[in-house]
Amino acid sequence: MWRELVEKERFLAEYEGRFRYYKENWEQLVDETVREGIEKEIEEERQRARSLERKFRKLKRFIEREYGSYMVDDILSDNLGRGRGEPGI
Repeated sequence: MWRELVEKERFLAEYEGRFRYYKENWEQLVDETVREGIEKEIEEERQRARSLERKFRKLKRFIEREYGSYMVDDILSDNLGRGRGEPGI
């Protein structure tokens, strides 16, 4: 019986210590968690941007090969006023 009480007191003291630590440091812990999440999102966006850059370079090489280098700017322009049958995206 005494042994159980001693164990429970030890567990309670350990639990209270952890609770006190988290209570005192919760802002820092939240900041670290948020910062880690933001850094992860930034890295994912960088990877997407690198992937888009690779795809764009591939598209540009395809256009140069199929239509000639002089057509790259014309085909990839944002000009939406093109007539039917004219190149453009």
